[in-house]
Amino acid sequence: MARCTPMATDEVRRGRSHTHSFRVGADYTIAKDHQLSFVYNGNYTTSHNRMNINGSQQSATLSNSTDWLHNGRLDYSTPFGMKAGVEFTYYRSPSDQLLNSRLLENDELDFFLHRTASASTAGKCFWRRNTAWARAGD
Repeated sequence: MARCTPMATDEVRRGRSHTHSFRVGADYTIAKDHQLSFVYNGNYTTSHNRMNINGSQQSATLSNSTDWLHNGRLDYSTPFGMKAGVEFTYYRSPSDQLLNSRLLENDELDFFLHRTASASTAGKCFWRRNTAWARAGD
């Protein structure tokens, strides 16, 4: 016959994270009605967490992650209504996690999860021409 034993645990979790966002942009007029524009956005986030469980089960979990986002855009406009541009986006989110767990019967489990470059890149080009039509007689 199986015996049921109640589990009593105490859990303590500590963590810290930092997030930084930044943006820079500039416009440059090459000649009359010819303009070149540039914008860059960025975001950086780091996270460190630790969790300890004590009682019927002993376990420790450590995890770290760092996220980067880069976005850049370059636009050019002409006096006759044509606009052209290029945009680039890059995202990367590497992380790792360590889990060590032990029951009171001395059964031990160790896990390590390491996820390296979870990255995404996207880009696009575009152009647009604005045309103004005049009504007859204007």
